[in-house]
Amino acid sequence: MYLVEQQERLGASAAKPISWGRHGATTTASDNHNTTARLRSTAKGIQQKLGTTGPAGRAGEKQGVLSMLPTISPSLNLSIRSLIMMLGAPTLATLYLYSCQNYECAVVPGLADLWSSVKGLEGPYDALAAFVHLPLTWFTWKSLAIYLVWYVIQAVLYAVVPAKIGYGQKTLAGYQLPYKLNGFTNYILSHVAFLTAVYFDIIPISIIADNWTGLFVATNLCGYALTVFAYVKAHLFPCHPEDRKFSGSLWYDMFMGIEFNPRFGTMWDFKLFHNGRPGIIAWTLIDLSFCFSTKDGKFNPNPSIPSLLVLMLHSIYVIDFFWHEDWYLRTIDIAHDHFGFYLAWGDQVWLPFTYTVQSQYLHHNQLNLGNEHWWLNLFIFVLGLAGYAIFRGANDQKDAMRRIFSPGPAPNETVAKEHKELQNKTLIWGKPPTFLAAPYLTSDGKSHTSLLVTCGYWGLARHMNYFGDIMMATAMGLATLAVSGGPGLVGWHYTLFLSTLLVHRVRRCDQRCSAKYGDTWDEYRSVVRWRIIPGIY
Repeated sequence: MYLVEQQERLGASAAKPISWGRHGATTTASDNHNTTARLRSTAKGIQQKLGTTGPAGRAGEKQGVLSMLPTISPSLNLSIRSLIMMLGAPTLATLYLYSCQNYECAVVPGLADLWSSVKGLEGPYDALAAFVHLPLTWFTWKSLAIYLVWYVIQAVLYAVVPAKIGYGQKTLAGYQLPYKLNGFTNYILSHVAFLTAVYFDIIPISIIADNWTGLFVATNLCGYALTVFAYVKAHLFPCHPEDRKFSGSLWYDMFMGIEFNPRFGTMWDFKLFHNGRPGIIAWTLIDLSFCFSTKDGKFNPNPSIPSLLVLMLHSIYVIDFFWHEDWYLRTIDIAHDHFGFYLAWGDQVWLPFTYTVQSQYLHHNQLNLGNEHWWLNLFIFVLGLAGYAIFRGANDQKDAMRRIFSPGPAPNETVAKEHKELQNKTLIWGKPPTFLAAPYLTSDGKSHTSLLVTCGYWGLARHMNYFGDIMMATAMGLATLAVSGGPGLVGWHYTLFLSTLLVHRVRRCDQRCSAKYGDTWDEYRSVVRWRIIPGIY
């Protein structure tokens, strides 16, 4: 799995990785001339990415035979794709929920039932109205009240609980924003409060499972309302207007978002709150409710081993997320994505309702508990922990490299000397670490440098942490196999979706980093050839 040959260095490249040994740093072909050339290449790449190369740069696009072919305007293309996503994702989530509630999560009979209810209607608008009417029949004021109370509690906790302050990456406009990192504390407080209320019979543990369809409607209403609010806010009272992004398509701007870091005040950040608080904190509460309750709403004292394994793996993942919340500030969600439907609706509906489908599947298929498949349960356990080890190990290596090799200016000579000694002593897998220094320019004209790590896990694949993530997701999907005896779409949804999402993110990352780092990114891809799975992809 771990191919040593992926760590080989460029033999005759324009710039070789920096090698840190016990005697300091040595570089090859990385003098000021090459650095200046890289900065120019980076600036040119950013201009091309943003479409600001000027008339001369676009002249060639209007010539030749291809210019005579009919094309869809970029704005219309973006609008069509955005509408497909904004309608398709809620439709798929509705199908999963309907199938689980009525057909033990079997999608085919659920889809056939829905189709038979709309195929006799005249015109697409009547069919759409009938399909929208279905989830509205699930609406209850109780469910809406439950979700709003949950949302307000999380918003207050995010605002008032003491927090460590972390800082995100510099934006294109040059801002480096602070973030309140109190997610782990809020996670513990939320779960202690929930379990305490269950213990003293204030609420049943099945409160989430019993109101699941109503909560689906409530979260959808809030998700769409937040999408519209974010769109209006970006136009009328944005934070950091220089970081906004307009595509020329209303629907794409609404889907992917205009504002980069929408906030209330200086610290209450929309992106960090909505992804981490109402959604991910609820992840394991949802698992607990489905795992320890029966389909008729009673307490289940003997949950199946597969459902406990899913609960364990989800808990490890979520606790790790909040324990390393500072790391999340450097991920694509915070560092690159703008705030629109993709995050506003996705964090409130898609994440809690589709990322927990394994628990829902196991809850609705309790007659076949799967405990007798001890060998499969053991394999699920080992595969899940191995995936987490790779995921956490890869992220720790990258964080250590950033912390040790790009700490910023030292306050005095003593600290600088101590830090230099630490760099010289640092080893990754028993060897001096290597990386490429990648200079880039922000829109304010200032130059900065990123580290592109080429050792350890990151010498095997450019996104080795994604490989561990997919392994954990596969283990969760296998837990449903122990019950069903065969693959089911709902049980495997998270695995398939996450794999597709991460592959798409890798391609987006390649395009973005190619524009940002220019030739240095091409050199990096030559050093680390594989994207996610060493030797395969």
